[in-house]
Amino acid sequence: MDTFVNPIPGMKVEGFLNFDFPLPKYTTEYRTPQCKLNVDLNKPWPKPSSELPAQEGVYGKLGKPKRNQGFPCIYEKYPEDEDPSQLDMIIDIDRKACIDHTGRLSGSFVKFLEGNPDYKSIVKMHIVPLTQGDGTPVLIYSVTAPLVAGTKAPDKWYWDKPNNYNELIYTAHKRIESEDWEDLKLKPGVFKLVISWEFWNYKDSANPVRFPMSGFDESMSFQLSAATKI
Repeated sequence: MDTFVNPIPGMKVEGFLNFDFPLPKYTTEYRTPQCKLNVDLNKPWPKPSSELPAQEGVYGKLGKPKRNQGFPCIYEKYPEDEDPSQLDMIIDIDRKACIDHTGRLSGSFVKFLEGNPDYKSIVKMHIVPLTQGDGTPVLIYSVTAPLVAGTKAPDKWYWDKPNNYNELIYTAHKRIESEDWEDLKLKPGVFKLVISWEFWNYKDSANPVRFPMSGFDESMSFQLSAATKI
């Protein structure tokens, strides 16, 4: 299992509130400025399928409108290819990199959650060394954002379509500068990318209450390579 979101279709809350990682049907969907779309790891764009037995057998399509589930996009910043299916999972240690992952809240109940600054999401990205070090996860991104719709931008919730209060979108956008790899004390090797999503009610900030929905993705691994010499 590479991805899990809760609630899943079998829960009674289905049809009122969904959280998922939507795979776009068209390249204009779920496009946050400066960010890339969730990607399909199985078929090249523009005919995605996301027909993963371990995933589709549990979920089918999620959300409203229903979509197959996509995966995070990781790519080396130089050069940056605008093809949304493009992945670059071998990153030179002297280059910049970027990670994008889009989550969605959808359904008729979303408009009742949105707008309350006490309701917040917490999105975290960890990278786990697989071939060097002791395997201790390294936190590279942690953002707490209120479920308050704003301007369409990275690291903020916004309505996918203005005046259509059914799809609330957030793209976690992590830019990694070339010097960050050294600052994190990372060396060339293979790493697992783990992205987790949580939702909380902070009305009592001393004792926040977690909502019964969350998600994570651990589908992506990448290699941090030694600097390329030509």
